[in-house]
Amino acid sequence: MISFLVALAAILLIIFDILPAIDNDNLDLQVTSAGILLQYAGFAFVINLIREIVKDLQDVNGDKNGGRLTLPIAIGRKRAVKVVFALGALSVAGTIYYMYQVLYSHQVIASYFLILILAPLLFFCIRAWSASNDKDFRILSSILKGILFVGICSILFYPEVILN
Repeated sequence: MISFLVALAAILLIIFDILPAIDNDNLDLQVTSAGILLQYAGFAFVINLIREIVKDLQDVNGDKNGGRLTLPIAIGRKRAVKVVFALGALSVAGTIYYMYQVLYSHQVIASYFLILILAPLLFFCIRAWSASNDKDFRILSSILKGILFVGICSILFYPEVILN
C-alpha cells in the first residue's frame, strides 16, 4: 500500500497538472512529460516495495509477536531475502535498459544514473544476497532510501532530455 501511495504522488501530477493543460499546441510535450512521470512512478513503486520488504525483514520478530503476516513471516526470512535480491536484480536490469534506451545520447545524465543509481543498486544486490541480521537490513534500507532520493532528484535533468 505504501509503495502504491509513493507512486501515486507522480501519477497525481499527471492527473491534476498535465492532463488539464493539454491542448493542440503542446500535446507532444505533455504526453512525453506524462510518460516520464509514469516511469518515475514505476521506479518509485519498485524501489519502495523492495524497501518495505527489507523493513519487514528487519522487524520480523516484532511483526511475529504482533500477529502480523508479512512476506518474511509467510515465506520465511531466507526466501524473502531471495525475493529482495531478485527484485533488486530486476531493478538493475530495468535501469540498464532505461539508460540504453532513453539516456544513451545524454552523457551527463547517463553518468548520473550510472554513478548515483546503478552503482548503488548493484551494491545493494551484493549486500542483499548475504544479508542476515538487523544491521544488514538497516543498511539495505538506507541504501534504498538514498537511491529513491537520488532517482527522484534526477527529474531535474529531464528538460534537457525532452527538448533535445
